[in-house]
Amino acid sequence: MYCPAKRFFATAEASVSEIDEINIFHASGLAMTRSFFKSVLTQIKKDSGTKVPELAILIDGNRIPRQLKVFQEKYLITPIIKGDTKVFFDCSCQYFCQKNARDGFMKKLATDFRGYGWETNVGYPTPAHKDAVKRLGPTNWHRRSFNLNF
Repeated sequence: MYCPAKRFFATAEASVSEIDEINIFHASGLAMTRSFFKSVLTQIKKDSGTKVPELAILIDGNRIPRQLKVFQEKYLITPIIKGDTKVFFDCSCQYFCQKNARDGFMKKLATDFRGYGWETNVGYPTPAHKDAVKRLGPTNWHRRSFNLNF
């Protein structure tokens, strides 16, 4: 989530169990909502107390997550399809921050759970990762709703 007026960012995530419960699409919206609260609302509180400034929130995607729709009356929230190529600085920076945080987390998982190749596949079901799940079994970090019977 990113606010171009002041250009502040925050990374956020949804848990494995949340993804399994509400699916990856809605979990992404949940993570965006958490990012919104971490970045925008924290900044508002810090800067102005109860005063609500005009904000423009850009979302790299084709729709506003259902969890953020309640804020549409107060804030300009705009989804931009392929935003990382159209609003280069704004959406690309947020993408870079989120990807960097995710890659760092995957490298930590790789040290905690050796053999899954998370340091190189960063969570994608590569053939080597699928083979590792077959050999080693799933961890608590593997989604149960995902087909683990590779």
